[in-house]
Amino acid sequence: MKCPRSIETETGYQTEVLKLVAVYDQQQPPFIHRYRLIFKCEITGGSAAHSNQVKAFFKENDLPTVANAGLTSLQISRLFEHHRNPSLRTDFD
Repeated sequence: MKCPRSIETETGYQTEVLKLVAVYDQQQPPFIHRYRLIFKCEITGGSAAHSNQVKAFFKENDLPTVANAGLTSLQISRLFEHHRNPSLRTDFD
């Protein structure tokens, strides 16, 4: 399944969804739920676009200390585990 067109618009890459990796609920009091659906995608074409959305790809041990899209350090580590082990089941919190 192709990833949303916004990925291509923002990065320049065409991608395909491989797996739903995680569903995180970032509940905010009193009754607001903000869900993050995280997909593992594969680059299938295109080339890097000049964008203020994506500057570079980073290795796990070389992540910059900038805003992390609302994910915790544990969640980011878990996403790298999914990258290393594609047979892991989807995470839900």
